[in-house]
Amino acid sequence: MLYESMYDDGIARTEGQVSPIKVGDPLDTSSGMGPINSEKHYKHVMGLIESAGPDGARLVTGGSRPKVRNSRRVTGCARPYSPM
Repeated sequence: MLYESMYDDGIARTEGQVSPIKVGDPLDTSSGMGPINSEKHYKHVMGLIESAGPDGARLVTGGSRPKVRNSRRVTGCARPYSPM
């Protein structure tokens, strides 16, 4: 929650911190976040993202399956997301 007077700045700061996170192979030191470890959990996370909109949230960044290069098969991966 943010005070209305801080909302725009808070959204911009959150997006600025979440957007650059690199999703990829957890053994790659340049990755900031590894994959979701099961298809079941991936579906759960995507369901949370999809249900946030009708509840009044808007997706500021992420919320989709990223393209991961040079990685082992990834069962489930979601970009870091920030519903506000």
